[in-house]
Amino acid sequence: MGGQLDQAVWTPAYLPAWSSTREAAAAYDLVAEGLRLTIPPEHPLWCPDLHEEPLRVSAVQSGTWSGPVGSTRGQQPFRDGLLVREAQTPRWGFTPRYGRVEIECRARLSERSMFSAWMVGLELEPDDCGEICLVEVFGDTLADGPVAALGHGIKRIRDPRLRQEFSPTHGPSTSASSMCTPLIGGPTKLSSCSMANGCGRCRRPRATRCS
Repeated sequence: MGGQLDQAVWTPAYLPAWSSTREAAAAYDLVAEGLRLTIPPEHPLWCPDLHEEPLRVSAVQSGTWSGPVGSTRGQQPFRDGLLVREAQTPRWGFTPRYGRVEIECRARLSERSMFSAWMVGLELEPDDCGEICLVEVFGDTLADGPVAALGHGIKRIRDPRLRQEFSPTHGPSTSASSMCTPLIGGPTKLSSCSMANGCGRCRRPRATRCS
């Protein structure tokens, strides 16, 4: 079908402040079923000089901002001491405080890949970094049936006001699944919606973070 995302709402790049919009760009198509994120073999590595393990990511996110180039202020820093390389103009495409979010998704995963969709704190203040994970599946948890370890819940990350309530459970594979999760209006003041396809072995708790 083709087409472009509404970039007043969606940023088709994964945490571009730490690299650049071009280097972090998603590979995607708009098809009859919706958004299709892919990772073709030629897809570039994400932050290859900063990330500990090789990682390729295709992701979109609905809220974006950063401090100026050279500052440490930005969304979802994945390690200490990160500096902004490309300043991001604030864009609040979909950043609800209260409500309900429903997502229907499916994914093809190899044992070295993962799929996730989550709501994150925008980190306008350092403590606003918790995560509401709607779905997270690592390909190496797929088993016969098919079943997979389906992760969902609350990730505290660095927010002292949140209680960690996240654990993977085995259930039907996400090859054809849907989840409906309430968006809590708790301490994390604003949330941004991210969807990601990731390829690699990185199992770090994304520092609220593979849009």
